Amino acid sequence: MSYLWGLPCGPFDVVRAAPELPNVMKFRSTFSEFDKPTISNTDIDTAIELATSWVDYRRWNVRDWQRGVLYLAAHFLTLKLTQVAMTAAGGVGMTDMYLNRVAFADRSIGFGQRRMSSSESDNTGVGQAMFDMTWYGQVFLMLRDRNVAAVTIV
Repeated sequence: MSYLWGLPCGPFDVVRAAPELPNVMKFRSTFSEFDKPTISNTDIDTAIELATSWVDYRRWNVRDWQRGVLYLAAHFLTLKLTQVAMTAAGGVGMTDMYLNRVAFADRSIGFGQRRMSSSESDNTGVGQAMFDMTWYGQVFLMLRDRNVAAVTIV
């Protein structure tokens, strides 16, 4: 048996080199809606770098890997812009710390609680539910489901 970087490699194992990383120009050409002065090249670069740490090129199809990184980066940027807009509008970002009830003596009035995210199912966590908050996150989930085998624990 041969070894590559300390890992066993059989005769049928294929070791791929890391594909070319998407860059800011590729991002802006794919998502023209992000071609605004509110999003800097540094923000896009940071989002791409963060997305590459979550999308493992060794587990993804070569054609889908770049798309997965780009859609996840777009999802991160959309969440960031949403949080900035909510904070500017007088909220506190994406937490659930909004006024929902006011009481004075024997009188009180309640308001509907504004929430950024809620898990519709008990089977999904908050992190998983956050992908449903943006279209980019939903597309990323479809790409991820196509490339990464789901694990079922019974």
